[in-house]
Amino acid sequence: MKRLATILAALGIGCARLSGPEPADLVLRHGSVYLGEAGAARAESLAIRSGKLAYVGPDSGIAPYIGADTRSVELGGRLVLPAFHDAHVHPISAGLAAIRCPLAGISDRDALEGRIRDCAESQRGRAWVEGSGWELPVFGAANPRAELLDALVPDRPALLRSADGHSAWANSRALAAAGVTRDTPDPANGRIERDPSSGEPSGTLREAAMELVARAAPATTAQDLELALGRGLAELARLGVVCAHEANATPAYWDAYLAYGKSGAPGPRVRAALALPPDFASVDPLPALEAARASAHGDRVRAEAVKLFLDGVIEARTAALIEPYEGGDERGSTLLAPDALDALVARLDAAGFQVHMHAIGDRAARIGLDAVERARAAAPAGGTRHTIAHLQLVAADDLMRFAGLGVAANVQALWAQADPYITELTIPLIGDERSLDLYPIGSLFANADVVAAGSDWPVSSADPLAAIEVGVTRRADDSGPGPGWLPEQRADLAQMLAAYTRGGAWLDGEERERGRLAPGMAADLVVLDRDLFELEPHEISSARVLWTLADGETIWLDAPTPLAGAR
Repeated sequence: MKRLATILAALGIGCARLSGPEPADLVLRHGSVYLGEAGAARAESLAIRSGKLAYVGPDSGIAPYIGADTRSVELGGRLVLPAFHDAHVHPISAGLAAIRCPLAGISDRDALEGRIRDCAESQRGRAWVEGSGWELPVFGAANPRAELLDALVPDRPALLRSADGHSAWANSRALAAAGVTRDTPDPANGRIERDPSSGEPSGTLREAAMELVARAAPATTAQDLELALGRGLAELARLGVVCAHEANATPAYWDAYLAYGKSGAPGPRVRAALALPPDFASVDPLPALEAARASAHGDRVRAEAVKLFLDGVIEARTAALIEPYEGGDERGSTLLAPDALDALVARLDAAGFQVHMHAIGDRAARIGLDAVERARAAAPAGGTRHTIAHLQLVAADDLMRFAGLGVAANVQALWAQADPYITELTIPLIGDERSLDLYPIGSLFANADVVAAGSDWPVSSADPLAAIEVGVTRRADDSGPGPGWLPEQRADLAQMLAAYTRGGAWLDGEERERGRLAPGMAADLVVLDRDLFELEPHEISSARVLWTLADGETIWLDAPTPLAGAR
């Protein structure tokens, strides 16, 4: 017997091989399993053991993985995909909007005013009325006035942030509580919109000017932050997201994430980009950032990135452009001077932090790439994976730099449609010719080695399927068939799925463990009610997530479920 064992060992055959595979915890059968690779043959069955995929293949090979305690789920031919990674999202901000005054998606001014009145009534117990999500095109020049909000909320301060998070609307009581008057200077990297005749604040605040009023509002409690986070992550799980890249974690937000990590509650993993401390120019930010990174324990919640805002948004003329805005010499400002950005990125890179940059304008994208290029030159063996998000405009010469620098293009594909933000607030400010280059997603796929996709929720919908549809069609996800806007910049379905799966996994350094479905990979998967590849492109967003699993555990299950055995 000893001699037989020796021979088998020499041949690479052990007892497990003779007795067959160990039983799985869970098997999924009779499905259509997209492995995450374009053109690859589909599987039919999956076996999951200890959070990893033990088998991916035809139905004919699944039987050996079914033991006495194995749960079995019948898929009924439904599509299985690698689960989604949202590479740029704000779950806490989205949750706060839901529990305060949600204004997103309201394009009619009368309806918006009615919602604000309702919020004021429902928030009778709060000292301030706070909310977010109002759409910039509802108001002329995206500049709502304080006196209108005074009429809607006459008895208390009110502060409502815009959908894109780069403007805020304050009533007169809020401005007074913050001490903002005609004599208040614009802060660095911010602007107080003013009445042209009197110079008084008009009620709209841009960028850093928002904080002049926000810091006068009551502090959000830790309990509210944790409640908001729970709501945000539950919604992401419902949409098939198993990993959320929080794009700006303040210290208070990070505390909420740490509490979530310790709670053991089912939900997505979190990869946080820490907010840069506001005093970073005078106080070394590295000790605080490194302490926050070290405070995470386990894989559920990590903070290995730092968020840098390089500019604002085109609609408010705060995006940094190479050529001037229409009708003048104004080019917008970068929020960090190039030399300061270079030094900061080099330090963060050397400390092993991923740099997650917001860049809307082409000049912002360029200085972000320049900073990474200089950091790479200073530490060529470093290899930290950096990303630039949004990329509404990118100069042609800069598109090809992403691959050479190892920078991931982080796209928000839902924005790549000719909605009022584009037609009413963007094209008039940059002109028709430059507008032909807006959201160059197709060019980014052609030039960058890695494209990751995120929602920027609550700026826009968190639904990956809606964003995937717009990325493929360049049309609003509810507009039906027809020609797309700038159709040469369309992506295909496989590219968009890769961006929402493998792209996010790459940002985490986990592309060998997540983002595809193969034996040994993490069991992160979603089951849909229909096959995306059999739908017309304009129907993609009509599909629904039935089941979301993270590391083999259910974090969302549609009820009532049509999947026999799922729980």
